[in-house]
Amino acid sequence: MTPTQLAIELSQAGQNRDWQRVMQLYQQIQSDFPDFYDMWMQYWYARALVETGRLTQGLEMIMTTHRENEYFEPNNNLFKYTLRKIAEEFDPDSPIARDIDHILGLAEKNTDKDAVIDVKIKLAKKYRAKERHDKALALLEEINFQNINTERRQTPHGSILSLAESYTLELSNLYLTTNRPEEAEKIIDSLFARMERLDRNAEKFLRDRKAKALILQGKYQEAIEMLGPLLHLDEWVWYYRMADVLKAVGRDEQAFYFALQAALDRKQKPWFKNKVYLLLLRNFLDRFTPEQVLTIASFVVRLYADNDFINSKRPQDLIKNFGINPDDLPDLKTLIRETNKILMAHKCPKKLRGRVSSLRGDFGFISTKQRDNYYFHRSGVEDKWERIKKGTEVKFCIGWGYDKKKSEIKKIATSVKVL
Repeated sequence: MTPTQLAIELSQAGQNRDWQRVMQLYQQIQSDFPDFYDMWMQYWYARALVETGRLTQGLEMIMTTHRENEYFEPNNNLFKYTLRKIAEEFDPDSPIARDIDHILGLAEKNTDKDAVIDVKIKLAKKYRAKERHDKALALLEEINFQNINTERRQTPHGSILSLAESYTLELSNLYLTTNRPEEAEKIIDSLFARMERLDRNAEKFLRDRKAKALILQGKYQEAIEMLGPLLHLDEWVWYYRMADVLKAVGRDEQAFYFALQAALDRKQKPWFKNKVYLLLLRNFLDRFTPEQVLTIASFVVRLYADNDFINSKRPQDLIKNFGINPDDLPDLKTLIRETNKILMAHKCPKKLRGRVSSLRGDFGFISTKQRDNYYFHRSGVEDKWERIKKGTEVKFCIGWGYDKKKSEIKKIATSVKVL
C-alpha cells in the first residue's frame, strides 16, 4: 500500500474510534515512509494518544501539527478538548501532575486565555479537594482578575457561569479555607463591582461566602446585611446562617426564630439539617421544657444513628447528657412529627387576625384592628396565592424578616392563611 492509502485507512480508523489501529498504522507509516507527512494523519494520531490516556504525548503531537499549520481548526479544537479532558480527569496524585506546569505552559502559548483560565479553575478545585491549598492558590492567584471574561458561556443545556463568577467562587472558597477572610471579601467585592447582574446561584453562594468572611472579621452587622436578601429565597441554609450571626451579636429572640424556621423547612430532608437541630439544643435550651429538650435530643440521636454518612459525627454529648440509648428510641417518623410539633408551637405561639390591606407582586401588607401593619411575602403564605386578595381576612403569626430598603430585620406576618 502507498503511504496515502495507509493515511486514508488511518483516518477511517480514527473516525471509527479504533485508537489502537490508528497508532499501529501511524507507526507503520513512520517506519516505512519516514518522509511522508499528512496533517489529518497527525491529527488522528494525536487524538488516539489523548483518548488512550497519554495526554502529555498527545499535547506534544498537537503542538507539532500546530507549528506546521496554526490555522488547521480541527487541531486547535483538539487542543482545547485535550485541556478539558486533562482538567476533568486530573488527579493531583497521578503521574500527569508532574507535567501539569509544562502542559499549562504549552496552553498559554498556543490557545486563547479563556480556555487556559477555565482549566486552571478546574485544576484548582481538584487540588482543593485533596487539601493541596498552596498549589490551588498558586494556580488562581497568577491570573489577572481584571482580564477574566464576564460574559456568560452558552452550552447545549443553556448558559453557565461566566469565567469571572467561577473564578471568584473558587478563589473565595480557598481564601476562607485558609483563613484569609479579608482577601475573600476583597475578591468578591471586585466581582460585584465588575458585574451588574450575577447568575442567581452564583450570587447566593458569593453572598454566603462574603458573610462568612465578614463574620470571621467580626463585622456582624455587615454580615446580616449580606445575608438578609437571601431570606426571601425561603431556603433553610440562609435561615441557619442568619440565626448563627444573630446569636453571635446577642439578638437571641431573632436568632431563635430563624433557627426554628430552618428546622421546619420542608423542602430539605432532616438529615441535611443536622447542624440546625444541634444549634437549637446547644444555644437555646432555656426556650424549651425538659420534656421538649429530651424529645428533640432523642430525634437528633436517632437521626444520626439512622444515617451512616453522618454517623461518624454522632453527638456523644447529647447521648451522655440525657442518658439516651440510640437503640431504644421510637422510629424516626414519630420523632420527626413530635419534634416539628414542638418547634411549630414555639415559632407560632399565637395566631393573629387581620385583613390584606395591599398587594404588590409577591408581597403585601396586613392590617389589624389595633392598626398595626405587617409585611408578608408569598413564601410565608400557607394558602394558594390566588386566594390572597386585597380585603381578604386572614390569620397569621408574627415572625421576623429582612427589610431590604432599611437594611434591617423587623417583625413580619408569616404562616398566613385565609379565614
